[in-house]
Amino acid sequence: WLGLARTYEIVVDSLLSIRYSSGLYAQNRFYNVISAAESFHRLRFDNFMMPEDEFRTFRRGIIRAAPKEHRQWLGNQLQYSNEPRLRDRLVKMVDYSGSAFAALCTDPDSWVTVVAESRNRLTHHDKERQIEFARGDLYFLAESIFMLVMLCLFRECQIAPETLEALGETAGIQFLKSKLDGVVPRIYEQIQKIKEQEK
Repeated sequence: WLGLARTYEIVVDSLLSIRYSSGLYAQNRFYNVISAAESFHRLRFDNFMMPEDEFRTFRRGIIRAAPKEHRQWLGNQLQYSNEPRLRDRLVKMVDYSGSAFAALCTDPDSWVTVVAESRNRLTHHDKERQIEFARGDLYFLAESIFMLVMLCLFRECQIAPETLEALGETAGIQFLKSKLDGVVPRIYEQIQKIKEQEK
């Protein structure tokens, strides 16, 4: 664990900030664990959607197809477009955590949508696409992200899968699961309505 903590220091620091910083607002807790998840993914997995040389050729072709006066702007817009989006990072981490996360989250696909869209809406403050959070929603979402990152770190420590699965039976995890079973479907429904309105 000590060696791993050095490798993933930025991840551990972001995670522990929600445990040891008293008085953090729910939104700050949420941002901190999102940061931990993104950092873990960057350190553990490929940070690109397609191989760099292939992407450079692809990007160059798009830029050349644009009118000359728009090429610099377009190049700047596409500069980081080969990086995985938060949704992609979370899916990869859910897969990596295995059945241990399944014990916490009934519907991982909806959970990923809720977490990614919640972060986007909180970051962009779009009044037309606002999610109405009930008291405690961000707290429990942050706790679930915390657990996902911890499960991934445990996997890095080569903790046996059966040991990780046993965590799902603990009272704390079962309590969090009961809360997520209410939070995730309710917010997912709001997100689907927003998407329908945009069609």
